[in-house]
Parts: sequence; C-alpha cells; structure tokens
Amino acid sequence: MHVHGNRGRCAQPCRLPYELIKVEQNKQPDIANINQTTLDKGYLLSTKDLCSLDLLPTLVNLGIKSFKIEGRLKNPEYVATVTRIYRKYIDLAQSNKPYIVEDKDKKDLLQVFNRGGFSTGYLENKPNSNLIYKNKPNNMGIFLGNVLNFNNNKGYITLKLQEDIKIGDNVSLENEKGLYTISELMINNKNTPYAKKGDIVKIGRIKGNIFVNDKIFKLSSKDINTIANNLVNSENIKVKINCKIIVHKGQPISINIFTNSYKNINFTITSDLIPVDSINSPITKDRIIEQINKLGGTPFEFENIDVDLDENLYIPSISKLNQLRRDGIHKLEELILDKIHRSCNIDLEEFNLNKDDFNKNISQSIGKISKINHENSLKKVSILLNDLNENYDYTKLQNIDKIYIPLKYFCIKNYNKIITDIINNFNTYIYMPCILKDSILTKVRENIENIIIKYEIKGFVISNISHINLLEKYTDNYEFIANYNMNIYNNYTVSELQDLHFSCITISPELDKLNINSLCSNIQTESIIYGNLPVMTTNYCLLSKNNSCLQTCKNNCNNHNTKYYLKDRLNLHFRVIPDYFSKTTTIYNSKKLSVHASELDIDCIRLDFMDENIDYINNIIEIYINNNICEGSDYTNGNLNRLV
Repeated sequence: MHVHGNRGRCAQPCRLPYELIKVEQNKQPDIANINQTTLDKGYLLSTKDLCSLDLLPTLVNLGIKSFKIEGRLKNPEYVATVTRIYRKYIDLAQSNKPYIVEDKDKKDLLQVFNRGGFSTGYLENKPNSNLIYKNKPNNMGIFLGNVLNFNNNKGYITLKLQEDIKIGDNVSLENEKGLYTISELMINNKNTPYAKKGDIVKIGRIKGNIFVNDKIFKLSSKDINTIANNLVNSENIKVKINCKIIVHKGQPISINIFTNSYKNINFTITSDLIPVDSINSPITKDRIIEQINKLGGTPFEFENIDVDLDENLYIPSISKLNQLRRDGIHKLEELILDKIHRSCNIDLEEFNLNKDDFNKNISQSIGKISKINHENSLKKVSILLNDLNENYDYTKLQNIDKIYIPLKYFCIKNYNKIITDIINNFNTYIYMPCILKDSILTKVRENIENIIIKYEIKGFVISNISHINLLEKYTDNYEFIANYNMNIYNNYTVSELQDLHFSCITISPELDKLNINSLCSNIQTESIIYGNLPVMTTNYCLLSKNNSCLQTCKNNCNNHNTKYYLKDRLNLHFRVIPDYFSKTTTIYNSKKLSVHASELDIDCIRLDFMDENIDYINNIIEIYINNNICEGSDYTNGNLNRLV
C-alpha cells in the first residue's frame, strides 16, 4: 500500500512541460499546419505528492500490513523524516489514544519535499481536483514570503517571514534556479542566529535575478536535517564480521574472514604480497589492524581482528594489503548473495519442459510443443479500431480476420448500425478497458449481458487479469484473447493464461524477435506490428482536471470531430483520448510502431488504428501482408509518408 510520495510516477515524462491542445476537424489533422486551441499548459502530468497521514487509521483498520514510502531519487533526510513521521502515526493508529495529526509533522513533510502541496490521490471515494501541480515539477519547499526590498550592491533581501528560519537553512527564489544557504540573518540590522514567523528580516548575501515581490521558499531546514542525520547514524546497522591476518616470514600474506551472520561463512584469501626482513621500521599489529579496518561505506564492520605476525617484518606494499582487504570483502559479498539468492523451483513437467533444454538456455525456444513453422505461412490479420468514425463504411475493409472494438462503443446508441454492419461482415471482439473501477462494475456487467443478447460477438480481448472473474460465465461460449497488458513475456505466463481459458495471446511489444520466437505455439499468438501504442492510462482527466467525469465539464470529449493532444517541447503531439465510460484517459505515443513481421513466428499480426480512413487502413493491411514495410510511417492528410 503506497501512502506517501510520488506514487511511482514515470519520472522523466512527468517532469516535462506540455500544452493541451484541442483540434476540431473531420479528418486526421496535419498537426504542423492547422489552427490549434490551447486549453492548458504547464507540467500537466506532474502529480502532487501523496500524503495519507489523515487516512492512516482507516487504512490500518482495513487490515493493510505493509505501507510503502516513496524514497526513489530522494536524499537520506527525506527518507529519514518521512519514515520517522509515518512510524509515529502508524503506532498511534494502532493504539487506543486519540488520533490527532500535529501541524508541525505535516509541515516537516512539506519541508523535506513537496510539489505544490500534498494530495490524497485516489484514496478517497470522491472527485479530486487536487492531483496535479502544473507550475513546477520538482520540490518547491515552504513559502517564506515576498521580497520587500533588494539591495543589489550588498545582496540583502528584506522580507516578512511566513515561517521560522535560521542560519544554515536553504532558500530559493522563484526566478532563480540556484539554491542559497542562509549565512547572514539580521533583524533591525543586527545579526541573529534565527528569526520567527512575522519578523521582518534581511537575508544576505544573495545575488541573482531578484525583484521586489518575488516569492522566496525555504527548501530545507537545518533542524530537520540534523534530526534526520542523527536518526540515520543511529540506525546505521552493519554486519559483524571477524578476520585473522597471517603475516609470516617468507610466506604470502593471507586473510581469513568468517561470520555467523550468514550460515557460518568462513574462507581464506591469499595475496602475492610476501613480507621481508625489516631494516629500520618493522610493521606492527596496530598498523595492520588500522589498514584492514578501513571498511568505508561497506555494510560490514569488524568485531574482532586477530593478527598472527612474525617479529621484525616489513611489508613492501601497504596498497597490496589494502587490496587484500578489498578482495576479501568482495568475496564475502559474493558468498552472502549466493546464500540468499532465491532459486526458482519450477515443476518442468507441469510446463512440458525438457530439463536439459531448460538448463542449456532458458531464453532459447524452451518448452516448444508441436512448434509450427510460420515463416512461409500467411499470417492472419486482426485490427483494433481505437476510435470508430460514424462517417466511415467499415464493411469495405478487406483482408481482415478479426476486429476489436472498445467496449464503450457497444454502449452508445449512435454506433448500433456501425457495429451491426461490422459484426455481419467480420469476426468481432469486445476490447475491454485496461481499468474498470468498482463504481462502474455493475453497469459493465449489465451492458455486457445486453451486448451478448443483441450482438453475435466472437469473444473478448482482456487487458486486466481481474476481468476474468467478471467474464467467467462466458468462458465456454466465447474466445478469450489476452491483451499485451497482461505482460506476456515467457512460457510460464503463457501456460498460466492457457489454464485461465485464453485461446490467444498478444505478445508484449517490448520483446525482441528472439524472445517472441521462443514462446510456445500450442496457443495462438499475435503481435502488434503497427499503430500508436498507449504510453499512459490514468484516472486523471486532463480536460476536467479531475479524477472523475464531471457533469459540468463542457469539453465535449464524446464529439468525434474534436481531438485532443499533448504537445511537448519538441513539438511532438501525443493523442489524448478521454473515456467517459471507464472514467479513464489514455495518452498515445506520438510515433507509430512499425515492425517487419515476416521473421516473427506468430499466428496473427495486429494493427492498431485510430483516425485512419478506410482506404488508408486497407492500404496499410496490404503493405503488411506483402511484408512491404514503410518504417517510421506517419499519417498525414490520408497519405503514408516516410519520415526523414
């Protein structure tokens, strides 16, 4: 359960600025040459950090046993502060004492990292418009005040404090990227080590692009950092180890390392370093212990160092003694990792795998059952119509074996005739959303039941393992196709999906040719070879700026002639499709996938279409059937163009 942090968000894309643009045009637009309406701009995918302190009693009472604190790419002060505070309130939630969150603790969390304040994310069952902070993608600290006066010559900033500060705190200004450490602080022109909220102070000496009324933020607190560092140092637990150094005349120096912490590890390493007779300064036990004890940032510390040293010896190279220590620690780490390494206990017979083949190369064509050579056979063609156009005659499509239509279109009356025409001419499957919220599951069950009665569909493309239970009653009479979202990477996944009544799998687009061809073919396989793939599916709607569809939203996302894009700083356009049915938004890649399929050992090629017209779709299908791939293709004004 994730309770604090940035919720594992995709780091780089979310830190970039975007423009949300709207295009109203019947045909696929030439993005470079049309008039665009900008609806919003800024860091539109940058979520505020999640803070669940107020909700911890509810989460604890739900029986959640583990809470995840987001510490990726954060400094030790952040991790120490967040874990300290959450430990305090988890303990409080499990006690019989009143649960009251202190303002100071919330402020400490804001101080160590926040991006426009905090949000409760999706933890509460109500619309949340407090999810995104578009003005800044990184830590903004705590607001200190506005610049009242700036002495450019001396670098003095005058402001009225909204928070306490002291010497050693770090601050930033809204028009400056730099970080400044407060080294000079004055009240009434007198130096002071600290100042309180409400004081009018001078901070010096700060230079830069600074103007009156600029906002100032405290990015870090010296007091919080001191507490955090003390906590880190007090919990710096290391593994106790022992060693014996043998330094005998005429023999290579050796080190014996042993520990009871990991199943009695005991080993000896011998160097090529041979001590010689000393002329002036014989080596001492204390000097050897001093060198061997330099474990630096390793997770070990010596509990005891025993030195077996002959008298009157000299070690020609202390650096080699250091190397002996490093080699010993490296060997110790290898032995520990080997002992705690998790083995995969696989019943090979269960997966019909040959043990010799498995051990020889697990990535090479393992467990192949009645492998069919597809190299020269004609592959079947399936297409996904992400966006149905009421003006297109889909009965004119050619050379298609299967058509996948998103669930939402089966539930809109305006599309009844289009879907009926498609079903009368092609094997048609319901393409299930990758996310179905609990709030609409009852509605989905009713709709699917009505769809089954009304239309002669062939089956379902399932994008989420949980939807198997939802569709369990249909397993005997309809085909189940596992979408690529099911993370189909290897034969173990394939075998499990077979047991769950899937008759076809859509292989993950992340696999290369070798791994695709290594999958078992006792189940039908298909691979996406064309189209704009989704890069993100989110519960947050960029149009309503909320995690829920709002009745007051007038962006008209159901209007087929209205299209939305995220434009990045490179002028790349990412198609945005809000789905009012599943209450989700999908963002698609700006570039089309284009893969040569002739060498892929698959049964079916899948092509994903969005705005392409019928002639264009037929042209693309013909190209792929003939293995005449136009790589890096783009759809512009209905023509297939090669990008330079």
